[in-house]
This record gives sequence, C-alpha cells and structure tokens, in this order.
Amino acid sequence: MTESSIAIIVAVLGIAGTLGSAVFTQLLASRARQAEIDREQQARADEHARAQADEALATRRACYIAFNSAARRFHAQIRHCTHALRGQKRPDDPWAALDETRSAFANDYAELQLTAPDRVLTAAHGVNSELNWLYGMVRRLNDGNGRDEESVERA
Repeated sequence: MTESSIAIIVAVLGIAGTLGSAVFTQLLASRARQAEIDREQQARADEHARAQADEALATRRACYIAFNSAARRFHAQIRHCTHALRGQKRPDDPWAALDETRSAFANDYAELQLTAPDRVLTAAHGVNSELNWLYGMVRRLNDGNGRDEESVERA
C-alpha cells in the first residue's frame, strides 16, 4: 500500500465518519422527539381517562344520593299513612302523596340500576323490596283488605 492509498482511505473514513455522525445524530434526535411525543400523548390519554373516571364517579354518587333521598321520602310518606290509619289528623292527604313518592322512588331506583355495581344493587334491591312490601301493606290496610298477619302496628 502506498502512502497515497492510505491517505485516500483515511480521507474516505474521515468523510464517512463525519457523514455517519450527522446521520446518527439526526436519528437520535428523531427518536428523542418521538419519545417526547409519545409521552405527551400518554399524558393526555391518562388525563382523559382520569376525567372519565371522575365523571363516572360523580354520576354514580348523584344516583346514590337521589336514591337515598327518594327512599327516605317514600319511607316517611308510608309513616304518614300509618299515622292516618291510626286516625291521627294530618295537615295534608298522605295517600295522594304516597303514590307520587313511590313513583319518584321507582325512577331513582331504575336509574341506580344502570350505574351501580352489583354490591350496591344488592343493598338497593333490599331497600326496594322492603319499601314496596310496606307500601302494599298500608294500601291493603287502608282499603280494608289487610291480610291476617298485617296490622297498623306491624306497618
């Protein structure tokens, strides 16, 4: 090998190294930019998922509150009717309001069924069953069709 051949090889390697270095630098920069874009997209996706979870929780919570309030109103109205069955004077007609509170309770229970997990639905079903059992009893007692085991005191 001659000196000029070695010089050409060194020059070619120098040029290739310089060009390769530029390409390698661009490749690393491109990968870094893509990684940053991926992190930003993941952060947006995480934020969106958190917002959806927060919204779902708020919806469930609103359903729980509405159901609880409706159940309390329904139960209170049943109590007003038992007072009326005992002959206690009421400032309003408890029987007219009973059907309204029962309907509102049924609507809130139906909405709860669409959003609540099974363990909550199990408890809500128990509340629904008991209140409707009481409703039937006070209605039958008011109509004079009470069953043998049914009484105002039991209601």
